Formats: sequence, C-alpha cells, structure tokens
Amino acid sequence: MSKILIAVHGHEPRGWMDQAVRALPPGATTIKILVVLDAPAAAFTSLLPAARRRFAAARRQWRQLAEAQIEPSIAALAGALPAPSDIETILIGDGDAGRAIVRVAREWRADLVVVGRDTRGRFARFLLAATHQQVADGAPCAVCVTPGDGRSPAAMPFGGRRITGGWPAAMGDA
Repeated sequence: MSKILIAVHGHEPRGWMDQAVRALPPGATTIKILVVLDAPAAAFTSLLPAARRRFAAARRQWRQLAEAQIEPSIAALAGALPAPSDIETILIGDGDAGRAIVRVAREWRADLVVVGRDTRGRFARFLLAATHQQVADGAPCAVCVTPGDGRSPAAMPFGGRRITGGWPAAMGDA
C-alpha cells in the first residue's frame, strides 16, 4: 500500500486520530491528509452586487474560521504520521463530505482511505447518510473506519465486507 488518504470530515469522534495513525500499514510511502470543510448555505438569489460581495465575504470568513479551528488538530496529525504528508483542503457546500472524499480518492488513486466514524445525530445521518458509510460504499479502494471510542478499527476492502482485527492480518502485509 503506497498511497494512503486520511480524510478529515469534521464529525469524527474523540480519539480517532490516534487510531488512524495506529491503523496505517508499515511501509506507507505517500500519505495525503484531506480536510473537507462543509459550509452549507442556502442558494443566494440576490441580484445586488453589494449583497453578493457581503455574502462572498461571509463565506470567506467562515472558511478562515473553520481552518483556524481545525489547524491544530491537523498539525498534530501530520506530526504523528510516520512519513511526510501533503495536506489538501476542499470546501463543499452541500453537506456531502462522503462524496467529496470518494471523488478525491478516485482522482488521486488511493490504495487506502482512513476515515473516522460519523458522530452526527441519527436524523442528520438519515438525511445525508453517514460520511464513513458513503466512503466505504463508494471508494475504489480499501477503507479503514476508526471508531474513536476504544474499539479496534474496522477495515472494509473492496465490496464493503467488514473485517475487524489488527492491521496486517486484516489487510495483508504492505
């Protein structure tokens, strides 16, 4: 496994980063951290240029605030990884982080996607589907879901069949 994508969607449980680092296979050569910032907003319909500028400025401020809030966590994650990593941040507005993660995994041709379990409430997961489930169902590669609550991560190779247990035994040696 040479290309590993660690996806941060903003709804991960506490402790998921430690599990993500432990779940990495030995010999990982290329690691990319994907930060998905979700800025859901109603469609903007004003024709006035001043209103459009204010709306755009508000979205820029929201993105800066979201990046500033998540930056310490991402820096800690990058520092804990065994290999240097690239960090990519994307902004979505439709609340569908799972689809964005799958798209990036497909474009980057990742061998493994590591994602934290979605901790949103049942109603939110009903409306938009759980991010980790969307990734497990749509990713073109193996997916490791970190539960973040002390349980062992679940690896989901092609086909979505769940395998639990330690790393190289579950997925094979790297």
